[in-house]
Amino acid sequence: PGASGERSFAQDLLVLEQRSKAKVTSELLLSQRKLEEERQAAEAAGRELRKVRQQVEEERARRREAEEGRDRLTSEVEALRAERRQLHELQAAHEELRQRHDGADQELQSRLRRCAQLEAAQEQLKFEIERTTESHRKATQQHSELLTRARQAQERAERLQQQHP
Repeated sequence: PGASGERSFAQDLLVLEQRSKAKVTSELLLSQRKLEEERQAAEAAGRELRKVRQQVEEERARRREAEEGRDRLTSEVEALRAERRQLHELQAAHEELRQRHDGADQELQSRLRRCAQLEAAQEQLKFEIERTTESHRKATQQHSELLTRARQAQERAERLQQQHP
């Protein structure tokens, strides 16, 4: 019985050892499975993190583009405001020039009418000068003829006086 007790004890130890190994093996397999699951979860989380980082980077790039677009539009708005002010100034200057042009045009029309009046008066004066010149020429000719007749009459009178003292 002693040997059988030792055998039984050895068998019990062997069974305990096998159970213990089985338990350790089971726990090891469980740990390996959990480790594999954790590794897969970590890889999935890493992929998700890379995806989120890429989305964040894309969002940053879109934000930079939007800010650049906003800055560009702000600059364009300022330029358009400046151009609008210039346009208003040019419109005011144009209106002033148009009014001055209208005034100058009215002045021109007035001067053209005055010029036409002066030309008509000049034509009338030319006509009267020609008529007066012709009258003067005729009067001068008549005067000359009268002087000639008067001289001739005086010469005759002197001759008659000399003939009839």
